[in-house]
Amino acid sequence: MVTAGQGIGQAARGVLAGLVISCRAYFGLGPQGTSDAGRVRDISVAVSPSHAAAIIATQEEGATESELHDAAVEAIADAISVKAVMAVRAWR
Repeated sequence: MVTAGQGIGQAARGVLAGLVISCRAYFGLGPQGTSDAGRVRDISVAVSPSHAAAIIATQEEGATESELHDAAVEAIADAISVKAVMAVRAWR
């Protein structure tokens, strides 16, 4: 994420090109010992320029960590769902 010390140049580049968000996520639904058991994964997701702009605007407005987290979660979820739709279309 762009920090205040990086200036408008970094923020503008983020809005034009989007952002890559790296995080740890828990995936899985089943109980331990099954193939569906949850696992922690490191993921990196490229989010759209519009989501990048929303995250940067939220940060510049003095958002809390929780508010920035919510904006990042929305961006990641959207990016993952777009990739899933593209994968389904590729199988047709």
